[in-house]
Amino acid sequence: TALPSHCGVLATMTPPGQPEEYFSSTEVILQNIPFHHKKKAVAALLRSVGLGGETYHSIEIPMMPSNRSNCGYAIVNFKDVRFANQCFQLLDNWKIGGSNQNVIRVVDRWGLVAADPSSAWHAR
Repeated sequence: TALPSHCGVLATMTPPGQPEEYFSSTEVILQNIPFHHKKKAVAALLRSVGLGGETYHSIEIPMMPSNRSNCGYAIVNFKDVRFANQCFQLLDNWKIGGSNQNVIRVVDRWGLVAADPSSAWHAR
């Protein structure tokens, strides 16, 4: 399904080399969140895996003004790269409500993710 144009497109850029960890940035994108989720629901999801409000600066969720639902992703700016890496380890492939429709994918700000820390980065 295509996103409305006002949701923006997450640009894929060349990553800055292969990092030693999953993420070298504090900003991660949670893809495939349910369209009805708001900031409180994403904060609750993070809290449920031990990443409470003390671990991040902000959660941004682009919204579609026409129907007040989100665009299917959230941007979380963590306070430290270690928390971003924990987010990947804990939430990548997380199923919301047991549904295969909403399997959370955690990617970096370039829309990239490592299959494991020793592999080369690849685009989704």
